[in-house]
Amino acid sequence: MPSRRTRYLSEQFLISLVTGILVWSALTLLEIDFALIWGALALFRNFLPTIGSIIAFVPPIVVLGSLLFRGLLWGVVGALLSIVPASAIKIVCDQIDLLRPVGVMMGSG
Repeated sequence: MPSRRTRYLSEQFLISLVTGILVWSALTLLEIDFALIWGALALFRNFLPTIGSIIAFVPPIVVLGSLLFRGLLWGVVGALLSIVPASAIKIVCDQIDLLRPVGVMMGSG
């Protein structure tokens, strides 16, 4: 009979794996770049107690949420205008060495 610790870690890994697969599947269906990386991040971040799952969903949801919100608020023009701040943030991140990984994740390569 496995110990409590072994059982807990096994269940935690299974839940994290399912979370990672669901994130990967959803982002793949939405044709988001780097869906596999986001799924892997969701899997690993799910091991952090309490806030890990929330942190894993924030990056793609903030970008898509902004686009969706502005699109619903102002229509196509709002969706197009939401591209400008995101592009500015990516340009800044690409120019600062410390933020370069963020710029890479925002872009398609």
